[in-house]
Amino acid sequence: MIDIDQILVALATERPIFHSEADFQHALAWKIHECCPRCRVRLEYHASGIRQRQHIDIWVEDSDEKHAIELKYCTRALKVTSAGERFDVASHAHNRRRYNFIKDIERLEKVVSKDDRIIGHVIFLTNDSAYWTTPKSASTITIDAAFRMHEGRTLTGTLSKAGPGSIRGKEAPIMLRGSYELHWREYGRPVAPGICGQFRFLHLEIAAEH
Repeated sequence: MIDIDQILVALATERPIFHSEADFQHALAWKIHECCPRCRVRLEYHASGIRQRQHIDIWVEDSDEKHAIELKYCTRALKVTSAGERFDVASHAHNRRRYNFIKDIERLEKVVSKDDRIIGHVIFLTNDSAYWTTPKSASTITIDAAFRMHEGRTLTGTLSKAGPGSIRGKEAPIMLRGSYELHWREYGRPVAPGICGQFRFLHLEIAAEH
């Protein structure tokens, strides 16, 4: 049995920050390999249930289970030196990243429905507190309100954009079969406490019964 949360905690002690999502993907895949050397680990794997040109970020197989892992690394601008290495990460737009994360849930629900041995995982890593913080006013309607992913929220059902405008290329509603309560965990702190210095992660597991 692979414990993704424990692997992330172990990874955080070595890599509290990453240059990019690809850097995070490679580092996590290698840590899974180190923790589970008998497992077969693949990057950019084409799984049954998704379109031809779509791939799973990390695919892990052992004798009893298969794990389909999708990652998102969405940051607020931060320049820091960690373990002697210089990092300069950029800021990312919230609405597209929220939509893409929930879209990953929808995709993995389709993947796990093909084989009850597959367990899906969506992981969102960020140093931007806007993702995990509850909106100050529930009456404020924004275009991406349905896709918010703050602490304690439950994602379920059909989620659509609200208000005028569009999230370019992300107009289609997302339809979730399951129900997912969101709980953020601390990941790493590559710099002293302050703005953007704390990374947190969100990990949701998608099982075949959804």
